[in-house]
Amino acid sequence: MNKKLYILLLGILILIVASCSQLRRDRSEEELLLQHLHKWQSFEMKGIAELSYSHFRLRKNISIQKDTNSLLLTVFESGLYGLKASPILEIQVEEETSLTLAEPLSSLLNDKNIEYKQYSIDDVNNAFKYLVKNKHRIVADRKLATDQFEIAFNDKLQISTISSPSSLGKIELLLTYKNEELPELLSLSVGGETIFKIQIDNIKYR
Repeated sequence: MNKKLYILLLGILILIVASCSQLRRDRSEEELLLQHLHKWQSFEMKGIAELSYSHFRLRKNISIQKDTNSLLLTVFESGLYGLKASPILEIQVEEETSLTLAEPLSSLLNDKNIEYKQYSIDDVNNAFKYLVKNKHRIVADRKLATDQFEIAFNDKLQISTISSPSSLGKIELLLTYKNEELPELLSLSVGGETIFKIQIDNIKYR
């Protein structure tokens, strides 16, 4: 065989093998991404919430339950020995969003100035669908950005940050993981100041 022809064929073979290897890697990472996103579709989370607002500090138990039909976030005050837990804040997202506040939060937060009822569980589900639709971009760039938000992913293709501009400054939600599977800490900051944190004690994916 002509030496030049041999080198050409060898080069083509190397390109084919490299392309196949890259394709297999991309497919594997896409599967990893989809597995991670699927977990957030239905879960139950419990932990300790810390709210920091001006000079106000609050540390309470929190529970978050989500499936494709609803999302319920409850911050509650435990009774003696953890009995008769009393909710002080409830956010329920179904066809629209409802907010229920008890003292001291009802005095601290004026919910009339919070535009929340327009959001529904469909908005949450559509956000997940948008991520799935753009899985190729996420695998390639480790992030997905629009004019309204940016979602960044770590090396394990787990959501690490969600950020969005606002009149109050950059709003950023940060997720950290204690191992390859389970989130450990969720924190929310506005304008560079952390105002809300959840120390996750337990999370179950359904």
